[in-house]
Amino acid sequence: MSPIGPKIFARIYRRHADQGFGATMNPGDTLHTDFRFTGMAEMVKAHKADQGGRVRRLPLP
Repeated sequence: MSPIGPKIFARIYRRHADQGFGATMNPGDTLHTDFRFTGMAEMVKAHKADQGGRVRRLPLP
């Protein structure tokens, strides 16, 4: 567990409309994600919906 909570893994899957992995090596079955998004805008929209439209700002270290 990190200092701000449990580790959650999100993936921005930009190649969702394309086959293969492009220049990136195939990660195989080892890639674990809790959330998968097709872009940053989709991730922000999901985050805002989860927060009831609010965005919680974390303190800087």
